[in-house]
Amino acid sequence: MTYLTTLRSLSVAFVLVLIQLGSWAQMMHNPSLGIAFSENQGQFPDQVLYSTNFAAGQIFVEKGGITFSLYDKEKAQEIHENRLNLSDHAIERTSYKMVLVNAQEPISTGLKQLDWHTNFYLGDDPSAWVSGASVFEELDLKEVYPGIDLEFLGEYNNFKYNVKVAPGADLGQMLW
Repeated sequence: MTYLTTLRSLSVAFVLVLIQLGSWAQMMHNPSLGIAFSENQGQFPDQVLYSTNFAAGQIFVEKGGITFSLYDKEKAQEIHENRLNLSDHAIERTSYKMVLVNAQEPISTGLKQLDWHTNFYLGDDPSAWVSGASVFEELDLKEVYPGIDLEFLGEYNNFKYNVKVAPGADLGQMLW
């Protein structure tokens, strides 16, 4: 994976990722489910902790930041609804990476586990397939910086994060 760095801590990445069609379809047909974070059990590179789909792409919560992989949602819906062959109808993606400069490796915890799981049957090697990945409504990344935690959550396909600062912690150490 190659990242091109732009101003300050924003990087542009061009990554090849596959859509988790099961959870994507569930959320598209019932947007009140909000955003659901699937844990990485080996289906993504090691730096990815969790992934989620939303109406126009995927978000990867990583050890050192967040990657947003965006695509044309109308084109994706057309392919999905009309059951078009993906080999004849490419969907271009553009990815943006927000890097947490000098961050520590966080202690990540999924919160509010959902009663369904996601499966990842990527490629033709069954030993690389992942089934039963747990899914959560929220994520908590503790000690991203000393005394600073990040919380990720979503509602109706709106992704947001909260920064939790402990008393006496220096918020100035947090750089995107």
